[in-house]
Amino acid sequence: MRTKLILMSFLAFCLMTTVAVAQNCWGIMAGVNLSTSTAHSSSLWSVDSKWKVGGYMGGLYDIQLNSSWYIQPQLIFSYEVDRAKYLSGKKVSDDLDVSTSMYSLTLPVLASFKVSLNDVWALRINAGPYVQCAMFGRDRTLFTADSKEQSYSSSWDRSFLKHFIFGLKGGMSLERNHWMFSLDCKYSLMKHSLNHDGHGLTLSTGIGYKF
Repeated sequence: MRTKLILMSFLAFCLMTTVAVAQNCWGIMAGVNLSTSTAHSSSLWSVDSKWKVGGYMGGLYDIQLNSSWYIQPQLIFSYEVDRAKYLSGKKVSDDLDVSTSMYSLTLPVLASFKVSLNDVWALRINAGPYVQCAMFGRDRTLFTADSKEQSYSSSWDRSFLKHFIFGLKGGMSLERNHWMFSLDCKYSLMKHSLNHDGHGLTLSTGIGYKF
């Protein structure tokens, strides 16, 4: 009797696990982004941050909790550029135009709420924390010398921990069958040298497919 009970319990557990996994799905996505910094002016410089275009691609795993709520971890590889002009307010030759380009891996873990609009379309509202690892990149500085615009580039020379950024990500997506169209915003909660000692802000839009 005990053996039958254990066997039935094991079969029930396997069935529930199979159903739960069947309700979850993998997905891929890609798109473009716009990045800038909230860097502020100091006593030495007036900082003028610019928006720059980049891109991203990655994957996600949709974990269904019930008919409306999901947990959605993502893994995204992105290219972002953070550009700022440092204006001295005195001579043009003292001004600097600094661009930091970085290739990163980002891991957001989002809570996702689904609203069915009709039999075909659904709206997803997503929000949650992320951690970003800026794997590699370059700093490029433009300046004026002898009335000519010149530039120099340098690779990063940062300690391992200074490659990490954390923050919040939120957005929404429209879904139709297996397809999704997303609009997101990512904001770092820490001031970082990769963002010219300000907070990083990235807007992105893209398309994805869930299997």
